[in-house]
Amino acid sequence: MQKTVIIKLLSLLFVLVLLVGCSSNQQYADEPVSSAISSTATEYPKQNVKLGQGKYTFNLIINHPEKMMKTYVIKTDKKIVGEALVDLGLITMGNDDYGLHIKSVDGVTLDAEKDGKVWFLFIDANQVAAIMQTEVSAAEQYFLLQPQ
Repeated sequence: MQKTVIIKLLSLLFVLVLLVGCSSNQQYADEPVSSAISSTATEYPKQNVKLGQGKYTFNLIINHPEKMMKTYVIKTDKKIVGEALVDLGLITMGNDDYGLHIKSVDGVTLDAEKDGKVWFLFIDANQVAAIMQTEVSAAEQYFLLQPQ
């Protein structure tokens, strides 16, 4: 029970950190975080988009490089997070000198060789190295983002 509460608190803290990061964007520099949130919501009005069907459910937050956030409720029969997201067309994978990695998320491609930017998967506040080995858990919050 305490572990669940701690995980939820860490998730909330992580989301707040992301939102404060959004407020550092020049567009939001003079606005409070609450304004940045509502501005982001106008960029992506469809939040908590439900995708897929299946017996497993998990929440996914995508933090786009343009400082916009999109949230999804994913349903799948896949037991692996990466497989579920590839199956739904939310991510594509690349395999090059960097090994197997996330190449694009929600239509946004980041190229490590060209611009030095890559996508990362976080579970709650912890970075995950292997999205194609990470099992789905409804108790955890998943984030796809590009650290600055």
